Amino acid sequence: MPFTQSQILDIKALFKESVKDIFENTEFVGHLTNLIAKNIDKKFDNILKTYTARCEELERENMMLKSKIDNMEQYTRRNSVRILEKKRGIILKLTNHCYKDILLRNRYKLKGTGVFICEDLTQSRRDLYKHTQQKCGMKNTFTRDGILRNLDEIYINIRNKNVV
Repeated sequence: MPFTQSQILDIKALFKESVKDIFENTEFVGHLTNLIAKNIDKKFDNILKTYTARCEELERENMMLKSKIDNMEQYTRRNSVRILEKKRGIILKLTNHCYKDILLRNRYKLKGTGVFICEDLTQSRRDLYKHTQQKCGMKNTFTRDGILRNLDEIYINIRNKNVV
């Protein structure tokens, strides 16, 4: 049996009054607010954990890609040497890796002339080389095919840029 128009109006009025009484009760509103805040905090924490994990994953991937790019760039410089003078340096690209080895082995003969011959390194490896020279001593540090080494058996970790 359907409700009459007056019954529907009475039900609406009772519903309005009940809702008004519930929301005027500060204890209920406080409890409801706490429940909503806890739910929002949980969801926010889950979202934050997800994005933090994704950010860390992307940072690792970025470091790996930077390392690969540095290795590829260093490989393109495999047959190159830098000839440094007081005014301006020259990059000499040789046709064979053996010629580079011969040139680097005989560079000591230029001592005192103001001309220096060194291996052509990428910017990041050159910066790491300078840092290692300052920390371990200039005569103890050298490079071979883009790999930094130290006479005291200290090897340089290029990826982490730490002296091990």
